Amino acid sequence: MVRKHLCALLLASCFSGTVFAGHKIVFLISTPRSLSTAFLRAIQARGEVDKQYYMSIFNEPFMPVSWWQDEALGGYNRPEAPKTYQMAVDQILTEAERSAVFIKEQSYIVQELLQYDDRLFNNSNVTFAILLRNPHHITISFYKKLGKTFDKFSDLIGQKGCYELWQEIKKRTGKSPVIVITEELYQHPYETMHQFCQSVDIPFIPEALQWKSLGSDFEGTQAWHQTKILSATQHWHDDAIMSTGFQKPREYEVDTQGNPTFSEIENPEDREVCKKAYEENMYYYKLILQSIGE
Repeated sequence: MVRKHLCALLLASCFSGTVFAGHKIVFLISTPRSLSTAFLRAIQARGEVDKQYYMSIFNEPFMPVSWWQDEALGGYNRPEAPKTYQMAVDQILTEAERSAVFIKEQSYIVQELLQYDDRLFNNSNVTFAILLRNPHHITISFYKKLGKTFDKFSDLIGQKGCYELWQEIKKRTGKSPVIVITEELYQHPYETMHQFCQSVDIPFIPEALQWKSLGSDFEGTQAWHQTKILSATQHWHDDAIMSTGFQKPREYEVDTQGNPTFSEIENPEDREVCKKAYEENMYYYKLILQSIGE
């Protein structure tokens, strides 16, 4: 089904209205554990192939400001991290005066951003994209990285946020954001990235589908405008940091009917929380797929 919908899902977002000063900004909204950092590596590699294709990278620039930072993830940001959404947006817009920009951020954080500072959503230079992965794989992978559940665990899986943002962006701009499916990304990287680049109006660079490992000492403060401390950067992004291209991630167990078993989660209470989160997020995941083309 995913393969069938790919071409329909990749829709260019051409914003109308006031023309703003500055270069192109591509804003990728993602769910966690969706290969979004590997996607970032492919964008980063464009400038390594040829400087004329360089895009300045902002990896999760709004997370330090979010209340989720303290509740769910714990404080692990550098002292110089922005303290307000306005500060973070100012930094991005200033950078966009010098070069093209690529932003990657989680959907639940973007929803908060929209409440406090909507300048990027009213800027004709910004093209939005949403990266989606099957909630089964997100839920288990995220749980294993986080090591716990909590009251609003389901919200961080992010599919409801993606659906609501998809609607909001379409309402504001009259155009659907570009949609990319994670499973298509690692199964058919050439075709998927080619279609993505066409949709957001940037040149497709096949050589950027391969890149060099960044190593276990990579901090990303300059290359990614990274605000996390080294240990947090390596913990959450280690696979992508060490990667050299798009790779098939781990698959999780399903029963004979193809339904997730969640056998990978030993704690029975956590297993039930993850099952519920999966079911809630699968509903919105399917809504997005069904809503394309409306």
